[in-house]
This record gives sequence, C-alpha cells and structure tokens, in this order.
Amino acid sequence: MSSALLQASRLSIGYPPALIASDINWMVQEKEVVAVLGLNGAGKTTLLRTLAGLQAPVAGEVH
Repeated sequence: MSSALLQASRLSIGYPPALIASDINWMVQEKEVVAVLGLNGAGKTTLLRTLAGLQAPVAGEVH
C-alpha cells in the first residue's frame, strides 16, 4: 500500500477577494505521475505554488 506524499483538503486558491478554485480535495500517492492541465490563466501556477508552500491558500490545508 502506498502512502500519500501530498494531500490537499478543502483547499481554496486565489487572490482575495477573487477565488480561482475552491473546495479542492486531492491526494498524490507514491509512484504516481500527475499532470496539471488547463487554459492560460486557469490557476495552474497558483495551485502549484500553493501546494509547494510558496503561497498561502485562501482556505483549506496542504499536508
């Protein structure tokens, strides 16, 4: 059984007062390959910066 390397719980990201995405629940397991896809300006970089701890989430937790 693999353990979680990264977990986001009820995560909301954005630049208040504007939200880019809200209520994200996501888990990345060992040996799992993940891609983040989306249009320009969709929030991919903001999501990755938040998951990396470089930007504070609007709400929720990252472990």
